[in-house]
Amino acid sequence: MFITGEVTAKNHVDVQPIVQRIAGDVELIVHLVKQSPEIAQGVDTGGAGDQGIMVGYACDETEELLPLEVVLSRKLNQYLFERWPFDGKTQVTLKDGRITALVASFQNAPHDELLAAVQEWVSAEPLADAIDDVAIHANPAGDWQQGGFEADAGLTGRKLVVDNYGPSIPIGGGCFSGKDPSKVDRSAAYGTQDR
Repeated sequence: MFITGEVTAKNHVDVQPIVQRIAGDVELIVHLVKQSPEIAQGVDTGGAGDQGIMVGYACDETEELLPLEVVLSRKLNQYLFERWPFDGKTQVTLKDGRITALVASFQNAPHDELLAAVQEWVSAEPLADAIDDVAIHANPAGDWQQGGFEADAGLTGRKLVVDNYGPSIPIGGGCFSGKDPSKVDRSAAYGTQDR
């Protein structure tokens, strides 16, 4: 049995006796981590601050048959990963086919260096206007060192959601049916699924 999760709690819970009482004598692997403190400071005030919503579709905007924002975000991510080969996330926002905003959060990347690298990438990107016209959010929740599997249990249960609800229900990061309140996606409740 494999138990994984991201749990922030005041008390420690020993899961082994609980599992043995329910499942008997089984091989048990436990991977429980606390949320990265840097991510926590970004989500504790408003909740779901690092929540992602993924809806896949093919289009003819790019050679890859992916939306242009996805392709640009991937290029930026690859560019930054060459300097900081750690955990990282990027987002590119377009308006009328032009880059208007960028988000780049990278582990072990000091804000000023990350900002300079993103500005360098933007300056070479033909779809960007003057650098001053692009809002750049570099490590917006603060610089962070704890990343990867040590900071985030990752996504589990996406196939369960598709099997149960079909592809029209967007599911982001976090564990299906096991979300901490700070991870609950509020987009469906507020009608902002297509943001």
